[in-house]
Amino acid sequence: MVAFDFYNVLMARKRIIFISLAVTVITAVALSMSLPKTYKATTTLLLHYSSADPVTGVPAPAQMINNLIATQADIVGSTNVAAAVIDKLGLANAEMPPKPDGTPLTLEERRNALVGWLMENIDVKTGRESSVLKLTFKANEPKLAALVANTYASQYQQASSRFKADPARNARAYFDNQVKGARERLEEAQMRLSTFQKANGIVNADSRADVENARLHELSNQLVAVQAQLSDVRSRGAQAHGNASGSPDINANPLIQNLNNELAKARTNLSYIAERFKEGHPRYQEQKAEVDKLTQELNRQVRASANSIDNNATILRQREAELQAAFQAQKTKMLDINRQRDQLSVYVRDIENAQRAYDSVAQRYSQISIEGQSTQSDVSVLSPAEVPTDASSPKLVLNLVASVFMGLLLGAGLALVAELLDRRVRSIADIGELVDAPMLGILQHPRRSRFGLIAMARRALPHKPALHA
Repeated sequence: MVAFDFYNVLMARKRIIFISLAVTVITAVALSMSLPKTYKATTTLLLHYSSADPVTGVPAPAQMINNLIATQADIVGSTNVAAAVIDKLGLANAEMPPKPDGTPLTLEERRNALVGWLMENIDVKTGRESSVLKLTFKANEPKLAALVANTYASQYQQASSRFKADPARNARAYFDNQVKGARERLEEAQMRLSTFQKANGIVNADSRADVENARLHELSNQLVAVQAQLSDVRSRGAQAHGNASGSPDINANPLIQNLNNELAKARTNLSYIAERFKEGHPRYQEQKAEVDKLTQELNRQVRASANSIDNNATILRQREAELQAAFQAQKTKMLDINRQRDQLSVYVRDIENAQRAYDSVAQRYSQISIEGQSTQSDVSVLSPAEVPTDASSPKLVLNLVASVFMGLLLGAGLALVAELLDRRVRSIADIGELVDAPMLGILQHPRRSRFGLIAMARRALPHKPALHA
């Protein structure tokens, strides 16, 4: 069926179309007038959300924040908030129709029915890539719609504050135990340090180490000096025993110097007497005895001087041994002090680590305690719901437009069905389809133009064989 034939059918069945249109429009108007009016009130909320873990304090990533915004929308439409709205407005105390058997509803049953009614009529929408929530509530009365929408917003704010504080309150008990444990570890570390200092008599480890180190340095210098002196004395003693005449200690002895002078004079006198007297002469013998006496005294004094050097060497060796023992004892003491200082440093580091851990946990505990006591909400009202002046449904104009469209569409469908059930001849092509015979010609209708007949003939003739003379 071409468009021209469809037009002919619609024009022929226009009564059906008009009836369908009239019935549809009248029905839509009747329904729009009979249905109760519904009013919608919208409250706009803004979420100031920067979520952080209540235990670690680490901020949540951006993707999680987006998920949390969607979660907040689910919280608004939850039974928890709906029950809070019912309690706030006292809706559970309102009269409600009884059960089908005539028994009245219990308080719990009324609450459950009202919760279902609120959740059915509340609509929460989130802005795309924004932190804005739109709470829309619909009711049969405009004031009720605005009141419930604003109450939903206030109860959601309280629920948000409560949900924010609850994790902090729960974490507070955990941090309370952590603070106690950190304090006990700090006290144990301080006790270990005090016990160690008391056991080792440590008042100030650094000053004590400095004093003992200076003492060790002094002993080392004394030991080096004594060893140098001992080496010098040993060398002088060997020279005194081996070559007394070349020994500076012996030559520097005044007594030996006097003896050498007297011995030289005595030997000079002996030479003089030997020239004048013979060896058996008493004077020679007297002078010779004096020379021998001086020689013996000189040898005795040389030996005494050499022995004195040996005595000095012995004393220096004893002093060296004493200093060596004192130096080793002081060295051992310094090693003990260093070991004690190292152990003391370990205890001090344990205290510092325990102190840092305690300070960190105590700071987090204080923050959690403040958050747990906070009643501030992360939700603020951008625009509260106002009492609507116009009903959101039914919309008469919109319903009329839709009914006109549906009526025309339904009328066209019914016209086609009627045409199929009762086929009529509407055009030249319909004659060719209904009568299986060749077309002889076309009679011109006085009301139709020549060009219209030619157009109709051209559409119809190609489907049938032409007549030949």
